[in-house]
Amino acid sequence: MAINLLNPQPLYLQIANEIIAKIDNGEYKEGTKLGSQKELAEAYNVSPITLRKAQEYLINKGILFSRVGKGIYVGATSKSSRTATGKAIGFVLRDFNEALNKSFELAEDLISTNNLPNAFFAYADMRALGFKQAVLDAGLRVPLDVALVGFDDIERSQNKPVPLTTVRQPACEIGAVAFDLLLAQIKGMSVVNRKILEPELVIRESCGTGQQLNTSTKNM
Repeated sequence: MAINLLNPQPLYLQIANEIIAKIDNGEYKEGTKLGSQKELAEAYNVSPITLRKAQEYLINKGILFSRVGKGIYVGATSKSSRTATGKAIGFVLRDFNEALNKSFELAEDLISTNNLPNAFFAYADMRALGFKQAVLDAGLRVPLDVALVGFDDIERSQNKPVPLTTVRQPACEIGAVAFDLLLAQIKGMSVVNRKILEPELVIRESCGTGQQLNTSTKNM
């Protein structure tokens, strides 16, 4: 595996294009698991950061997909199916502290390549907020150009412009249940291994529903 350092194309795009070529020629088939980031970075003689960016780019395109704790796999293997899934969104973030910057960079890449999805769901509000900021900085509209939903309902999710629709976890109930289970274990009592608590969908302007859409439009 070789990349051309004299090629003005970014290294991560060269790697991404080579992976696509291997899919097109049948070397990588649908469901094929790619090597680890360390193995591929060494094979291409690039940093793990560059390799990760290439993988994230292909995941955003719907060409690869990630299974948590298992690795990166080949998704669509035909050109037609890759085109059809071009609006798919998914990415790998290893460090929560980088969530805001990483999702901001992701949105910038999607906007610059004209691949911005119609909707974006992030499993943490910080990721959704970073994505939202990049969209707004580009002069686009939330939710008219892209609808956003986060998860956690942190305090910053309520901030304007365009407060974030999110999922609120029952934090107090989680704490109470955890305390009761711990106390029961201390007393030697049998406890259930799993208890499901219902989260709450907090609808704000970013998802573009009903009155929220009208309010959001007026504020832009």
